[in-house]
Parts: sequence; structure tokens; C-alpha cells
Amino acid sequence: MKLQSSLEFLLILGIVAGLAIGAVSFYNSTMPKSSNLINALTSPNLVNQSTLSIQKTSPPLFLFYAPSNSTTNMSDVLQIASIGCQSGSLSINFSSSGTSFSKNALQMGLNGTSFNSIYFTPLTNGYHAISILYNYSCDNQSASAQSTLFTFASQKSSMGNNSASYAVLSNRSEHIEYSLISAGNISSIKEFSHCTYSGPFGPAGIGGQCGTTNAWDYSVFSNYCYTQSTYYTLTYCLVPSQTPYSLSSPDPNNYSLNYSFNLDVITPTATLTSQISTNSSELMSNQKIVGRVNVTSVNMASQPPNLVILTNITSSSGIDSATYTAYIQAKNNLYSALSFYNRSEISPDLQSSIDSSLLAYSKASNALINGTKQGLKCNLLDSGYNCLAASPLYYTLKLYLEGIGVQNQTLTYQGSTIQLVSK
Repeated sequence: MKLQSSLEFLLILGIVAGLAIGAVSFYNSTMPKSSNLINALTSPNLVNQSTLSIQKTSPPLFLFYAPSNSTTNMSDVLQIASIGCQSGSLSINFSSSGTSFSKNALQMGLNGTSFNSIYFTPLTNGYHAISILYNYSCDNQSASAQSTLFTFASQKSSMGNNSASYAVLSNRSEHIEYSLISAGNISSIKEFSHCTYSGPFGPAGIGGQCGTTNAWDYSVFSNYCYTQSTYYTLTYCLVPSQTPYSLSSPDPNNYSLNYSFNLDVITPTATLTSQISTNSSELMSNQKIVGRVNVTSVNMASQPPNLVILTNITSSSGIDSATYTAYIQAKNNLYSALSFYNRSEISPDLQSSIDSSLLAYSKASNALINGTKQGLKCNLLDSGYNCLAASPLYYTLKLYLEGIGVQNQTLTYQGSTIQLVSK
């Protein structure tokens, strides 16, 4: 039994070491405090880490990390990692008495090795127990579990008036709405043929041959038509018709940032508050207006979604990239051939090639419509694709104050900059 336990522990250490190596590049680019998780994962005293929770389930392995020491009214990072689930999702809820979170809930996809993080802010001195309740699904299996992290918060020592001031952004609602790039409607193409219709001046036009000008046509020599009809060719008509299905994708270069949050600024001489949802909001102190808050810039660290959306009258879903690529290739091959040979007389070999392209297009479009779908992680609206920000937005706020004795200073909170300017 002791040998088996040792082997299991070595296996976990091996997995964790691999995670640490894989996490380096991810966290170096996204989280300046990533070394905390990596150091915890690679520490010789791994099993004694009070702020690292390793939750072994079957099959995923979940790791939660928060620093054992933190500062009251200053934000820090809680980090999450998952190992071993190739396809699944994780839903987490955070709670702690005397602690605020940048997000009380978090959703993340699981794909092999997955990472995420939130910010937490202890509001009082002393020990804080952070409860983590999570639900996960992996390979068609679902389960729920709970974990707890501990951190001891103490007040940062004062060094003058500036260091005694701090800012907190809370009740944050942050969304990114992407404009949609239309990729057009999926067409169904009907093909039929007949001996070429002709009159005293030669073959009829495309409208006469196909019954509509919204078509392609081409002709091929036919012994049957030569002997049985007034003209020697067989005309093929290909008529597109609209289906209820259309394609679009979020435009990574065209988006708007929508936000609302509460701002609290604590200084030695005044407590300032504001509810912010526009570029300019009132700044209050003791229920009196003492100035304004201007949002001078908003930035995000989230990566734009990379997906194609299939929409019909009743629903929308994401499309597998390989299926979409096969559809686009088949469509381009068919449409370019039809455009090039439209209103032309071609050889039987070329006609056979066009028929093969039409068959490939039909199979690809059917696979797109009837194949495996992906659930949308964001809300598809008439105005665009609206996503919850995956990480907190970064603001530059200017607070213009009048006559309340607060000195000029610059504060930071979770990557945001808060500038106090007194008149």
C-alpha cells in the first residue's frame, strides 16, 4: 500500500511538473504574478503548500492557488489550472466572508491543460477562507466538488498620505460586443438539363434555357439532341436557391466595450464613490457631488473569438473549423468553374468535372448544416456577438475634485489607473 501511494504521488508530481513547464509561456504573456503558481507547483514542499489545493478527480486534475499572505484592500490573483480532460467545461463559484472578487463565477472550457484566473481583494485584516464550489463535465461525465483556499490579509504600512489611499472597482459588468462579418447564405443548387432551346437566330438566352437569369448554364454536344432536336447540344442549367441558413463571424477589429462598475476611493481626508457606466459620471462624498469621473480609456486583454456562426430561423451555433474549411473550398471550386464556363460549349470531360464539383459542394453544405454543432459561448444579438470579458477590463480614470482637500495622486487597481486631480 505504501509503495502504491508513493507511486501515485510521483505520478502527480510528474503531471504537475509538466503543467508548470507548459504554463510558463501562457502566464508570462497574461499574468505578471504567474510565478506564484509555477513556484508552488514546482516547490519541493508541494504537499505542505497551504494555499495550493490539488483536487484529484477522474479523469481531470484541478489545481487552485492563492497567495498565503495578502494585503487588505489590495487585489491579488487566484489562479486555476486543469489537467487531463481533453473535452469538457468547468463552472466555478467563489465566495468568502470579507473578500470581494472580480468575478463571483467563472466558466472555462477544458482542453487538455487549461488555465484561468480571477482577482480577489480582502476587505478586512486576518484569515480569509475562500470557498470554491465547482461543477465540471468531461467526456460526457459530470460531477460537483468543493475546495478551500486560505490567505492572511494585513494592512499595508502607511508611508505618508499617498500610501494610505486606495481604490476599489466592484460590481463589475464588462462585455465586449463584436460586429459580425457576413459570410453569406448557404445556397442549394438545382441542376437539370434539356436539348438546347433555339430559334431562328440561334440558342435562346439563359432566361429562356433555365427559366431564370439567376443561373449558370453551359452546353455539351449530344448525339441524341443532334438527331432528335433542333439544336445539336444538351444545355445544363444550375439554379441556386436560398436556404434558411446563413454564416457570419465576429470581426476581431470592430468591437465596442460595454461596462458598468462602482468606484470607491478611500483617502485620509475623504471617501469618494461613483457609479460608472458612461464616459463621465458624478463623483460623490457624503452624499454630495464633489466632482466628476472621466473614463479616458478602456482596454482589454481578452483574445477575440475565432469561430464561424451558423444561423437559421430558430437557432444559432458554432461550426467546426475543418467542416467550414471543406465547405469554403468546395464552394470556391464550384463557383469559379461555373463562372468561367457560363454560357459556353464545353467538352464532356469538363462537364463531368463540374458535376463532381457540384456533388462535393452538396456534400460539404449538407455536412455544414447537419453536422456536429458547437454551443455559442456568447450571446448572438441583432447588433453583434456579445461576450462577457474573459479578464477584467483596464481603465484610465480621471477624478476631478473641487474643494475637499484631497491631494493629487495616482492609484492603481487590477491594472486600472485612477488619477485624482484637485482644483
